[in-house]
Amino acid sequence: MLGFSCESSKLKKSVTIRLGEDVVGHFKEMSEGTGVPYQSLINLYLRDCARQHRTIDISWQSNSKAISSQ
Repeated sequence: MLGFSCESSKLKKSVTIRLGEDVVGHFKEMSEGTGVPYQSLINLYLRDCARQHRTIDISWQSNSKAISSQ
């Protein structure tokens, strides 16, 4: 489903995404402080990441390394 948003003046696509409760809670708290809906904040943050061509470094440690470093 595509829709028009005044917020960004761009078409948006409705998707289902699974987010951690802590992540949603963080954006809901930000929403209360800014008055911007939390879903819009998530969208704005992800848009900024895309525009800045940010990438994420996902390095998984093996269990033996994680245990030995504790």
